[in-house]
Amino acid sequence: MSLSIVLLTSDAPHRRYIVDRLAHHVPIRSIIVSVPPSPPFETDHPFEQREMDYENQTCFDGKPVEFSEIAETRHFDSVNHPDCFKYLDQIGPDLIVDVGTGPLHSNIIGLARTACLNVHGGDPEFYRGIDCHLWPIYNHDFDKIAVALHYITPEIDKGDMIMKTQIPITADLELYMLRSQLMEQVAGMLTLALDGFMRHGWLPAYHQRSVGRYYSFMPTVLKEACLSIFQKHRAALLTNDEIGVR
Repeated sequence: MSLSIVLLTSDAPHRRYIVDRLAHHVPIRSIIVSVPPSPPFETDHPFEQREMDYENQTCFDGKPVEFSEIAETRHFDSVNHPDCFKYLDQIGPDLIVDVGTGPLHSNIIGLARTACLNVHGGDPEFYRGIDCHLWPIYNHDFDKIAVALHYITPEIDKGDMIMKTQIPITADLELYMLRSQLMEQVAGMLTLALDGFMRHGWLPAYHQRSVGRYYSFMPTVLKEACLSIFQKHRAALLTNDEIGVR
């Protein structure tokens, strides 16, 4: 079954990697790149530069692929901009897949003839919104570090769940490496899901069992606390490994 697939994303190394991996398995009709929202307070932390350098090196050998090398690429200030709607309406996508742009308006969702999907960097049954790989760490909720794929509704991260998987934390995993673990899982999850759509035209899903709390951007000061919590958790895992605790 042939499907016209459009990816919505914003520009970051881990998103380029996911899109590039996906394009090796399924044909991508178009990539729409939007400007990510800006938080009204300071969020940058030094570990994030190390995170970006690590992703660029491990994923692309230091030379990230351009979106335009993968498929036809259009840039818009927002995926909800009228010009973006007009462009999507013209090409008539079967599948729209959101890989990190933010909430979609219902008129954009309605343009997908088969389905509109969202990749969420967390478990939406517990953590919805932004930085959902960091908030579980801050809350000492390590078994809730996960990624999920769900159908999109106008309500943020509340659509029926297609699949999700937990990200195991090991003693040798540093915080700047965590997002690369998430993107590997996301790339595999999307490849599996889109292959299913192309074979069968649909994928089963279930209603989310709970509505996770909505989280916004994590401020810099809380990222510092998050880093400390993560380091202590890794040290405890290392100690347990050394004394043979399972």
